[in-house]
Amino acid sequence: MSVQTTHASTDRDVHDIVTDALESVEIGPITSHRNISIAPLSLPRKPQTIYTGWQEAYFSGSIGVREVDATGSVEELIVTNQAATNVLLLDGEELCGLNQNRVLATTVLMPAKASLNIPVSCSEAGRWSPLGRGTMAADALMARSSRVEKMKATVRNAEATGPRARRYQVNQEQVWANIRDLQTQLGVTSPTEALRDIYVAKKEAITQYLDALRDALVGQGVVVWLNGRLVGVELVSISKAYNAIREQLLQSYIIDALRMHQGLAFPVHPETANRFIERCTQGQGDAMESVGLGMDIRYAGSAGVLGSCLVHESEVIHASLFPGT
Repeated sequence: MSVQTTHASTDRDVHDIVTDALESVEIGPITSHRNISIAPLSLPRKPQTIYTGWQEAYFSGSIGVREVDATGSVEELIVTNQAATNVLLLDGEELCGLNQNRVLATTVLMPAKASLNIPVSCSEAGRWSPLGRGTMAADALMARSSRVEKMKATVRNAEATGPRARRYQVNQEQVWANIRDLQTQLGVTSPTEALRDIYVAKKEAITQYLDALRDALVGQGVVVWLNGRLVGVELVSISKAYNAIREQLLQSYIIDALRMHQGLAFPVHPETANRFIERCTQGQGDAMESVGLGMDIRYAGSAGVLGSCLVHESEVIHASLFPGT
């Protein structure tokens, strides 16, 4: 991938780092259920950067989230990591509670023993009032289609002043519209138009997909096809961290599978994964300093690739890559 870098750089050119990682990815056998197919991904190299995920940090009591002040801000939250290790928060991951549920606007590698302002967008249009508790761990990410649209609707500005969270401006109306569309298409009603209510309403159907595909969720990532078409590649550098988030990642695709299901079985060709990953190495990305550790790289359609990568210390920590124009 060709990457234009804004301000900071890593020890190696981020283009080479991302290309080397993608070229080394090993693709496992395909498993299918109804209209969704997946293949596991693995990286042969031992990860250098150590971190835990939001779920593990949350349940250990080492991470906290609060509003930026007494009034609060839709676009920002303050996250405090009390652990002695880094914590990875994924783009599209939902933080429930506080004045309203939010989803992360970008992937953030939280440093150990640190507090950061984190860019978010609202995933619950009809509430702005405390629930009498802090945040709680969500069991899913934003739907794959909504994550893609959110990326398209996010403007980054490396010159913005103040906390780095303010470098990200999300079109909130677009996020709400995508959630409403999903609810309409899936026949889900929600008093506060909450993303989370989709997953609650469709829990039984989601579980059927998960039960059929869970054994294929191994390694450090996954390629996903819907209705026979490749729709995404997800990669996390540490197997343990991927294991903790893999079902949430897959659920974000299952929601779209439910929306698109035509009652048919669709053939899937393994070579499409190799061709897409090769295409990803040819895309042109734009890199700037992340909110946390590392460099945030965005792909906006070059070579037909949309998505993002987080690179830290010559290593791809997380990648979400999608076909697009």
